[in-house]
Amino acid sequence: MKSFLKANFYFLIVLIIINVVFSFLINALYAGNYKDHSLDFDSYLLADSHGVSLKNFTEKYGIYNFSEGSDSYFDMKRKLNYLLNHSNIDTLYITVDDHTLSIYREKMNNLDWSTYFTTPEDYSNIYYYIKEKYIVGKIAFFQTKTRSVIRYYVYSKIKTLFKKNKYIQVGCKTPWHEIAIGERIKESKNRFQLQFPSINKSTKLEKSLLEIINICKKNNILLIGIKFPLSIEYISTLGNRTYKAEEIFKMRGLQVLDCKSLYIDQSEYFANQDHLNEKGAYEFVELIFKKSKRMTCCNHHLND
Repeated sequence: MKSFLKANFYFLIVLIIINVVFSFLINALYAGNYKDHSLDFDSYLLADSHGVSLKNFTEKYGIYNFSEGSDSYFDMKRKLNYLLNHSNIDTLYITVDDHTLSIYREKMNNLDWSTYFTTPEDYSNIYYYIKEKYIVGKIAFFQTKTRSVIRYYVYSKIKTLFKKNKYIQVGCKTPWHEIAIGERIKESKNRFQLQFPSINKSTKLEKSLLEIINICKKNNILLIGIKFPLSIEYISTLGNRTYKAEEIFKMRGLQVLDCKSLYIDQSEYFANQDHLNEKGAYEFVELIFKKSKRMTCCNHHLND
């Protein structure tokens, strides 16, 4: 019996050590940046990786880019409530891209880490608050993204080791506009299959988006939707497929800056089929957030 207890004790110690190591890596690689934010602005941008592409370029126009890769409307609602309690937010720009109500985004999100922005009032009872924020949110073993983040970290290190080998071009990234058209179409189809796995939208995400709209209305926050630019290859692949987040805004009289086709003839502005590169992001921010053009530029531009 003593040997059994002793073995389990050592096993528990090993698990604790591994969890500490994993938690440190997760925090260093991702969660730490996720929690890093500014509360000194009155205008904010909430989006997934499409917004991340804009980096801190928006700050020039008094808008803090609070976007993060894989953020869903679940996560954005938490961030909005956090901003209400800790900042003087009066304007919110939020993504209403074609894919944002997808079942895939319902499953691939940042709920593990956006618990950082929650309070007990965000949960039906204190038990769920403690469980999500202080157990799931703190113990790496319980976090759904731990495995993928660690795998990405290891993979990136392996690429670095072989990067200097002239026979192995692992670290090379060909600019989107230099990739053969056939490969660009293939990449676009792969992204489409990921983002549009079903004809049905996520009713849970739709509920969260409607709650975001109601929160903004209740607190007199100007809410503006943004559809980020897409490459011509991806637009052609999409066709008329959309989960209609934009329509939810329009039905409620909310403005949408529809920039989806803004750079349809400028492939050099894209890092891949649906994300701007640094050059494209800078030009995009200059266009839509200049105070003289703010709120209307994309819609007017597309109608010219």
